Amino acid sequence: MAFKLGDLNDVASVLTAPPDGKQQVKGHDKTYGEIRDGFDTVRDKCNEGIDKVNGWLEQAGRSERLPRLTELSLDHYVVFPLSGDYYRIQQNGAACKILKKGMSDWGDNFSRLSVTSVLAFEGKANLAFAGQLNVYNVVMKAVGGAVSAGSAVFDSIAKVSEKIAIRVEKALIQMGKKLLKLAKVVGKRFLGGWASAALLIKDLAQHGLSVITDVVDDVKWCITAIDKCFEMKDEIETWAQTQADRLEAFKQVTEMVKQLPKVDLSVPLDSIEVPDLSSIKDVLDSAAPDFSETEEGKEAEKGVDDAGEELIGDSGYVHPSWAEACVTPPPGMGHLPYIPGDPALNVPRDPITGQPDYTKNRMEPPEPGVSSKRYYDAYERWRNSLPPPYWAPPAEGKPRGAE
Repeated sequence: MAFKLGDLNDVASVLTAPPDGKQQVKGHDKTYGEIRDGFDTVRDKCNEGIDKVNGWLEQAGRSERLPRLTELSLDHYVVFPLSGDYYRIQQNGAACKILKKGMSDWGDNFSRLSVTSVLAFEGKANLAFAGQLNVYNVVMKAVGGAVSAGSAVFDSIAKVSEKIAIRVEKALIQMGKKLLKLAKVVGKRFLGGWASAALLIKDLAQHGLSVITDVVDDVKWCITAIDKCFEMKDEIETWAQTQADRLEAFKQVTEMVKQLPKVDLSVPLDSIEVPDLSSIKDVLDSAAPDFSETEEGKEAEKGVDDAGEELIGDSGYVHPSWAEACVTPPPGMGHLPYIPGDPALNVPRDPITGQPDYTKNRMEPPEPGVSSKRYYDAYERWRNSLPPPYWAPPAEGKPRGAE
């Protein structure tokens, strides 16, 4: 039985807007969300006090100025410029998959129309017309499949992007806590009553910013903490370029579209050659984009991971699980989750520096999936430093958090 036009797929109903992105990678610290949401209010209060101090310095004829804090939100000033908006990137990946469904339904429509061609044409005209429509079906589905395959690139970019965001967020938590304390000091000393303001104005006129060195140091510390996040910029740009190269593969889709049959309206339908679907499929297969990750991309991602871990380690961030377990983290491990039984907690340490002392005791091999990356590295350094005939087995497996 022939299809009717009413039997065609409603492609428009399939091509819906992609769903909103969401957090998909574990590791977000809810403390950052609280700091981010309150940052604007706290920052504005600090800047109000800073503006007053700078105004008083100007009135006193002094050249010193206290730097202001950024007017932008933490997400839009620091996190997203470094990580990218992983919510939107996820939507790009979802859109690729939605397009595949739309192209598939569209292709099916061409095939359904070809079934009805027997009602309108006979002989070679029918074969030519049906053949043309079936080529559209094959090409449309191939294009949709290729674009959908490209969603894997967006998905992997979004994943690394979110991992970058998590690291930057954690690095900003200590800054946020210090900023909250700073706002209280600014409110009390700079935005208080006229009596305290009069005394401060007098001291500033005589001694400048030296009378509020604690505030100056805290403001500069907060600014430095934000700027330090951008030290990851080079590693992120290197990784981003490898992903841009992967996305270049989407250009191959245009080669696939070129396989659509061309129609010369001056040529009679029964004179058009019937397309060779087999050869067209071969061309489409050879033109399919290669979205696979490269070794350069994997190495660049590792560079981003290492830079992120270093950023968190230097920021003073302490994972909340240590406080929940009432355990003081060893130096260099505070940013990692506390896991009871981690061999890294039993490493002999120098009582003064707190650093691992490899001369006092034999280190136990790290446990895959349990030991931290730092313990893996420490173990390898200790193992390689053993003088003959001493020997220790190499570390096996991967540290916790590794994929």
